[in-house]
Amino acid sequence: MTTFADETSGSVAMDKSSGLVRALDLRIKLADQGHVDEDKVPSVDDILGMIASRMHANSQIDYLAQSARAWKILKDGALAKAVGVDDKKVQQLAEEVEKTFKLRLEGGRQRRPERSMLELLQELAHNTVHNPSSREDLMARQDNKDEPDSPFDGREPATPEEIAELEKRLKITLPDDYKEFLRISNGFGNTWGGILHNPPLHPTTDVDWFGDDEDYFYDLPLDLIDSQINYMTRDYPVIAEIADDWPTVGMAIDIGNEDIDSIWLLPPANVEKQRAACLEILDNDVYPEELKSKVLSSIEDFAGSLENFKNLDWCCLTWASGGSAQMDSYSSFKDYIATQVVNSADEYYPHGKDENYENICFAYSCR
Repeated sequence: MTTFADETSGSVAMDKSSGLVRALDLRIKLADQGHVDEDKVPSVDDILGMIASRMHANSQIDYLAQSARAWKILKDGALAKAVGVDDKKVQQLAEEVEKTFKLRLEGGRQRRPERSMLELLQELAHNTVHNPSSREDLMARQDNKDEPDSPFDGREPATPEEIAELEKRLKITLPDDYKEFLRISNGFGNTWGGILHNPPLHPTTDVDWFGDDEDYFYDLPLDLIDSQINYMTRDYPVIAEIADDWPTVGMAIDIGNEDIDSIWLLPPANVEKQRAACLEILDNDVYPEELKSKVLSSIEDFAGSLENFKNLDWCCLTWASGGSAQMDSYSSFKDYIATQVVNSADEYYPHGKDENYENICFAYSCR
């Protein structure tokens, strides 16, 4: 029973979330019928207080929003009162949001400040070891040692000879940012991705092209810019033909994997095929302006500008197989590392303390 009462994730938490909303629904109905002060029956405020204390829990907000009876009290601010929301903090947050949007709309996109590969790796390693959720998972993996392993542990920099031998074996010149990484650390352990750990990066001896038994990867649709061209053919039948011939991943280099998760370097020739397909849409008058606008916006989100996109060389992909297969793309290997630095700083506590749930339910940060 204690486990049920304290659970905030998984199906057990969903059961509690649903049960509390049903209880609230019934109590509001009883109150409407005049049963206000029933002995041993929690009041509407009591039940709403229980819900307010666990809005970070799985499906609690979703289920509450689905109750038509609950909206009778929610519309008057009952939940905000139960949470203890401070109106001044809400106003401050609203002003900050407005300021942020104004800065974005007037100043355009802002790229991350340039940092060295060493700085990025050091921060990523630090976050991986010290983020509470990451520590919890690492300690469980490592039999609850006194201190979790750093991604750097047990790894030396790759020598110039090792990097040269790798390029010789692959018969290709690797991107500078990836070789800079190897000169710092020949491989890298699991790193924190904000919710789950990323797979480790291989040492030079394990880096290789897709194997003969991995031809499934060759034919995966490639969408570096997240344009979802294949899904847009209903809206724009004119792109049906180009969608049928949309580039696939092709042959790529596996630089890290674990279980169903992989990290790949995408060679310039493969990137060029994607670029050509996107530029065909932008440059050809047969395609509608609305479609061109969507593709251009996606390009700018991915590369920062159309000019940057035209100059892309090597890109980086992550792939998760399985029932919820997902591909994410990065404009370079360094962009992948920089993104993980940001993700690893997120204090996500799926089983942690309520005071650390501000990033899951922003109302808690307004108390």
